[in-house]
Amino acid sequence: MSKIKTTLVLALFAIACMFFSFSAVMAAESQDSLNAQFTLEQQQPSAPSISGLTNSTPDYDSVTITWTTNQSNSNNRVKYSKNSDLSGAVWSSWANGTSNVAIELTALEQGTTYYYQAWSYNALDSSYNTSEPSSAPYRSFTTQSIPHGLALANAINANDTVGVHASYSNDVVTITADSPGEDGNNITTSETIANASFASSSLTGGGTATSVWAQYQDYGLDLWSSIGGLILLVAIVIVLGLVLTGVISFGTGNVESPVSNTFMLVSVTVAIAALIIIAAVVPRMGYLVQESVPMTKDTYASNTLTFTGPAADGETVTISNGVRTDVYEFDTDNSITSGHIRVAIS
Repeated sequence: MSKIKTTLVLALFAIACMFFSFSAVMAAESQDSLNAQFTLEQQQPSAPSISGLTNSTPDYDSVTITWTTNQSNSNNRVKYSKNSDLSGAVWSSWANGTSNVAIELTALEQGTTYYYQAWSYNALDSSYNTSEPSSAPYRSFTTQSIPHGLALANAINANDTVGVHASYSNDVVTITADSPGEDGNNITTSETIANASFASSSLTGGGTATSVWAQYQDYGLDLWSSIGGLILLVAIVIVLGLVLTGVISFGTGNVESPVSNTFMLVSVTVAIAALIIIAAVVPRMGYLVQESVPMTKDTYASNTLTFTGPAADGETVTISNGVRTDVYEFDTDNSITSGHIRVAIS
């Protein structure tokens, strides 16, 4: 009986050992299975891919670079330079958390070629990134050139249309009337830029102002072309008359005849009459047209009209003095509307 109990105890002990051993093995396998499952669910970061890289039509100082990535939350920026190898490059601002990228580059130089490279980064780990193009040659664009040195033809004509000149700098077109008088002119009437406007979508201005040119009076000595010259002619006539009548003698001792006296009187009378007419009428010719004419389109100061630009081929400026209207057309290819005055854009 004792032997049977001993055998039974040993059998139960063996069964227990096998059970605990099996349980341990199962537990271990279960733990391995859990570990394996965790490893399979962990995601590895990857670099975004870039497609559709392009740029908008450049303006004078800005352009927009666009592309798409295959990661909805990628971080993006642009590297750009004026050098084809991207040396001395600068970085744009960031466009983060997007797959549809649009980055504007600003403060660019006009008329300049830039080279650029797009960069996209994984949002979780920036060490996973992509550049496009990855190496030279890089993408490029050229900003537009602002036209400089505009020069409007002198428009002064028989109808006294104001003469104007134009200058162009930093997107500002400045129209200035010619100097209202030149040496040798007898008398110059006032000139006024009136009702000037740009027929343009990009050249803009606003407000009104009123002004006239200051009166200009020439007292030069050019004969037949100035007040001073006419006065000098009158003086010559008077002296000649006095000499012919003997009032002024050069020692010849000749006795003047009645005919000479008559000629002297007529000459002096004509000379005095001419002097009175010149003194009373001619100086006032320049003041007969003095009046204020309303100006349109932007600030007016010192006889200057200013418009913000830029000017482009085919755009026009219309200037009128109330008597005649002239249309100036900005042109780059020697092709303008019939009747317009060409303004070369250089």
